[in-house]
Amino acid sequence: MNVVNFLTSYFRSNKEENDEREYGHWDQLPFDIMEKILKQFSHVADSVRTSCVCKSWRSNITKENNNTARNRNAQVPWLMLPHVNGNNNNLLKFYDLCEGRLYNLKLPKNMQDSWYGGGSWCCGSSKGWLVMLKGSVFNPDMCLFDPISGIQLPLPPLTTIPSFENFLLDDRPYYYGTAGLLEFIRKVELSSVDARNCIVAATFNLDGSLHETLALCKPGNKRWVILDKEYDEFGRDIEYGTDILFYNGELHVLISRDASFATSTIKVGDDDLILKLIPNNPMSMIEDLEDGWNPEEDESAEELMIASYLVESDGELLIVYKIENFMKTVLIGEEEEEEEDEFTYNPVIGFDVAKINHDPSGTMRLTKVNSLGERILFVTRSSSLSVPATNGLGNNCIFFVDDSDIMEHSYHPHASRESGIFYLDDGRIERPFPGTKDSIYYHMRWFSPNL
Repeated sequence: MNVVNFLTSYFRSNKEENDEREYGHWDQLPFDIMEKILKQFSHVADSVRTSCVCKSWRSNITKENNNTARNRNAQVPWLMLPHVNGNNNNLLKFYDLCEGRLYNLKLPKNMQDSWYGGGSWCCGSSKGWLVMLKGSVFNPDMCLFDPISGIQLPLPPLTTIPSFENFLLDDRPYYYGTAGLLEFIRKVELSSVDARNCIVAATFNLDGSLHETLALCKPGNKRWVILDKEYDEFGRDIEYGTDILFYNGELHVLISRDASFATSTIKVGDDDLILKLIPNNPMSMIEDLEDGWNPEEDESAEELMIASYLVESDGELLIVYKIENFMKTVLIGEEEEEEEDEFTYNPVIGFDVAKINHDPSGTMRLTKVNSLGERILFVTRSSSLSVPATNGLGNNCIFFVDDSDIMEHSYHPHASRESGIFYLDDGRIERPFPGTKDSIYYHMRWFSPNL
């Protein structure tokens, strides 16, 4: 090496050492500096973009969200869009309400379409995790998937659910393939964001009807734990699964009979889980909440459909009732031999909200909620949540999407514009979302990235 090359190399090396000592590496910013930067973020998309830069930045974002009130409970969720006609299920599509932008996230290779078909299908979401299905309709793989970090955690096979065999006897799974199983899995709920150490609760279709099986597991378990049936005072089966939600570390389950409020303890591995059964007769509850309205005297009440959602909002446990009209038009062919066809439409006409109060004696009372204050609710069958009204989307309102049982309409045309915003102060409904033609592939849900 000549003198010139030696000196050049020497000074370049010293300069790099001095630069590193003076400025440091860009991916090793001190947390106090990173914290000041992160506090300037107003949308979840900013955090997602930053977390994708490197592991240290993602770690800082997670630490910041854990240490401040600006965490995932304050994030306006993304709207996860359905697969279009069963195509493009190598991508997950999300719509950001705050930024008005559409994001496409590519699935990992092991979740994409392969020569033997299938791809992956999302059948639920909870606390920043998606529930994914892939593989044969007779024994599909089921896992939790974080689309931001790419982490996948296996769940027990569906073949360990006794009602799964009965569901396969129906022709829908054969007609739709793995996508047809989306109606078997009703809801999946995680006890915490830490999915590796959480309890997973799920409701599954019991017999092709609205009856459901309640099951529990931990990620990595080989089998689902099936809860025994409960019975009311008349010996009738209590139907699980109108909705389920972990609240204060306890699993709350809406049941569909006028049974008494009940509490029990269940063993899940080494953990004791408190289970609370909440009676839910929507028609009678709304009758109690709505002064002077008697459904037995209102002929239109026979055409009402009511969906119930459990939501935690600012530390309180709420039941949200979505009220729909059921409308059906029979289309008769011009020729005698032509078959009749049906056109169904379920317009949303309003919402009611009740707060669940637990008396010291252990009994439960419902109190009508007239105002959410500075809060916004996002409800759907897959997941519901509440966020502060600080993002220019209004306040004291409920964002909702069409989450009707698509299988009921799979052989008939079914149009929908039933995604929108309900305002509690005046009962007004806005429908800013475009209309859709429903199919088995039409499942929208709210999703809040796990950061």
